[in-house]
Amino acid sequence: ENNTHYPSPTDANASLPRRQQRFGEVLAQFALFQGMGINDLTQVMDRTKFDFRKYPAGKKIVKAGEVCHELLMITHGTLKQVTTHTDGHFDVEETIEAPYIIQPESLFGLSRKYRSTIKSATAVNMISLNKREVNILLETIQVFRINMLNILSAQSQHLLSAPWTEHP
Repeated sequence: ENNTHYPSPTDANASLPRRQQRFGEVLAQFALFQGMGINDLTQVMDRTKFDFRKYPAGKKIVKAGEVCHELLMITHGTLKQVTTHTDGHFDVEETIEAPYIIQPESLFGLSRKYRSTIKSATAVNMISLNKREVNILLETIQVFRINMLNILSAQSQHLLSAPWTEHP
């Protein structure tokens, strides 16, 4: 596991250096960062402690039942997500491609545990933000707060409508 901190711009009003432009493009892949202006994006890159990780194929990233302490964003690679039915009689396996945020709903609420086990199916690159950093972004960046609310609301609405959806 390789963790590094991304270097921050020193002047939020200056044009972003090419390396930071590329990092901004990586962040913009994720719904949490979409719609941010250059000032918000620069503030995020300047003040946020990002950790970068790389996983080889076959490595466990999270295990069902573990407490979620961070927001995990897959920037490159493919995941295998296995969810076990509550009675333990069957599993559902899904293949997930980057970009992908791993179970953001697990970071907050009554049950802060992952509901699925996730492994890397290919080599995977990931950005993580600990919960403290996420809370700071929620407090200071309105677009980030709205995007998080939209993600969590969409998940809730999808789950609430599922029993009423006609199945073939």
